[in-house]
Amino acid sequence: MDQHEIRNATWFAAFRELFLGLTRKGLPALNAFILILALAWLPIYYFDRKAVHGLLSGDLPPKVPIIKLTGYLNTKDNAVGIRHVMGYELDADDGRVFEIPKKTLFRGVGDYLGLKLHHIYVEGFLLQNGSGPFWFTSVKTFEGRVFVTPELSMKDLNERGSYYEPISATVLIASWSITLVNLYIQKRKLSKASGNARAF
Repeated sequence: MDQHEIRNATWFAAFRELFLGLTRKGLPALNAFILILALAWLPIYYFDRKAVHGLLSGDLPPKVPIIKLTGYLNTKDNAVGIRHVMGYELDADDGRVFEIPKKTLFRGVGDYLGLKLHHIYVEGFLLQNGSGPFWFTSVKTFEGRVFVTPELSMKDLNERGSYYEPISATVLIASWSITLVNLYIQKRKLSKASGNARAF
């Protein structure tokens, strides 16, 4: 076996040795758990980011029409299996109803909901070229309290499209950093042991 083959075999052996730490206790078991976390978190993180980008995609006004309405933003209790998940619904005075995903809610929605079903004037548009969820570009009460302006709305949309959840990103970076260091350390140990064995 040449040196290149030895290096390849050693990296595979290092991975296997790290993974087999699950059968042990203490630090080897912890390192094996971090390895599995890193492998599992990568697709989870990727598809979560892909879903967010897909949700917030599409043309912007004036390429898509602005929707203007008056009404109320209400919370609703959605049954998902045996769980109950809070959802949001924009109920227009003219009878139109828009389901609002949490990721497209305007900042300050908590302050609005604290007003107890206050009547509001709303402008917005549908994401994904008119086939997606509602995005708020202007929200204000009839008493003049402003929650969203077009300028802040567009800034928020751009930020959310490029935003990385800090906890999720930290888990991904930390788990892979630790795993790569552990793999390198394990590889050096195996290479040293292999070299000692050849010496005899």
